This record gives sequence, C-alpha cells and structure tokens, in this order.
Amino acid sequence: YNGNYNFWNLWNRYFSRFLIDGSLVQAEGELGVWLIQNGEKRPFLSRGALISRFDPEKTITIKKTDLDAYPTGAPIKFAQYSIISSPQGDMYLLVDDTKRKITNLSVFKNLGFNPEEVEQASNEDIAYYKDGKPITDEESYPSGALLQDPTNGGIYYVIDGTKAPLIDPIFLKTKFKNRAIIKSTTEELSKFEKIEPVKLDDGYLLKTDLNPSVYVISNGVKRSITSGKVFESLGYKWENIITVHPRVLAQFEFGEDITEESLKKSE
Repeated sequence: YNGNYNFWNLWNRYFSRFLIDGSLVQAEGELGVWLIQNGEKRPFLSRGALISRFDPEKTITIKKTDLDAYPTGAPIKFAQYSIISSPQGDMYLLVDDTKRKITNLSVFKNLGFNPEEVEQASNEDIAYYKDGKPITDEESYPSGALLQDPTNGGIYYVIDGTKAPLIDPIFLKTKFKNRAIIKSTTEELSKFEKIEPVKLDDGYLLKTDLNPSVYVISNGVKRSITSGKVFESLGYKWENIITVHPRVLAQFEFGEDITEESLKKSE
C-alpha cells in the first residue's frame, strides 16, 4: 500500500502543471511553441504554422518537466490554407486540421491557386490531417470568405457550401483579423446553407461588462477561472482578456470551474 501511495504521490508531483486544452506553451529557455490539445502537446514546426492559426502573444511559459509530462501529438508543420502535394501527385488545401483534396488541375487553375505556392509533403505529413470535403469547380471560396449581406449589412463566414453568421464585430478583430469583407448579393448568399453562428476558438480568455468573471474557452465550453490567484497560477496574462458582448459568451455551455482545488496537484 505504501509503495503504491508513494508512486501516486511522485506521479502527481512530476505531472504537476495543470494545462488547459487550447493553451499555447513554451518551455523555459526553449524557442519551440506547442499546442496543448486532447491531453497531448503538438509542436509547431514553423513560425508560419503558428501565426497563421494562433496569436503567439498568448503563449504561456512553463517548466520543461511540465511539458515533458505530456505525450507528443501530431506536429503542426504547414501554415493555414497551405496547398500541399503528396508523393503521388495529389494536391490538398489545408484548413485547420483537415485536408481537402483538389479534384483536378482545372479546379486548381480556375480557383486561382498559384503553382509556386504548392509545398511538397510526405505521406506521413498528410496522414496527420483528417479528410475533408473535396474541392470541385462548384466551390467559390475554398479558403473561406467573409460575405456581407446587402440587405442588412450582416456578415457571414462562407466555406464548404455553408454560411455562418457573425453575431458580433469582435470576430473581425479576433478570429478573422485582417480578413477582407466581400460585398455579396442576395442571390449569391441564397446558394449557401445557413448554419450555427461562428464561435471563438479554444484558448480565448473572455469576460463581459456585466460582471468580473473571467472564462477560458476550452474544448468548446466556457470554464470559469474563479480567482486572480488561479488565473496567474495558470500563467495567463491579464492583457489577453477580451471583453465581449454577453451574447458572445452565451454561445458556450458552461464547463467545469477552474478552482484552487483543481490546481492542488501543482502545488
């Protein structure tokens, strides 16, 4: 019994740091940045891969032993919307962790892709990406686009035959920062299936003007950070908190609160 208890105690002290899924982390004294996702650490293999999908200012510095406690997951090698070519000559557009096959050379040319931008990838590289819907001549915006409704000024994120409304301007400053807005027509917008509104991604720190509670988005839910001590223990920076309209926060279900009790393993 004592041996098992000592092992348990050692395990909990070694695997000490409480890291939230969606966190960007960096070991002390090292340059590499990792994404914590599904209990694994995923390395970014290029600066472009990092900045095209995430805000590097949100990176948390942790002890190397805390980083080593996590098993290594699939690397993130290519930038968002990269076009890659397999050893067999198949071409794919990468969107997040999904690969969308470009069905033929005609589609490639008609959509304005540049042959000089195609990157060579190994079969191993490609295997890390889930299969998405193939890109055909019928697809107008394979990399996604922001389309504005001429009747009411509303903006939709259009991709893969769908349109997701943006319910607040905050999305133009965060998730779609520096993305151009295209003035559309009622006829064009009617071709896309309306789906659930766009949400902010994992890793965002959010609050509203209604109360001081701060939440972190993790695994698609909002988790309350119950005190300033807990917030700082997690390595977060106060300047990274975004104040949003209550409707933005209301998009998320409540997850488990992050309390001092949750962090006891790291003490």
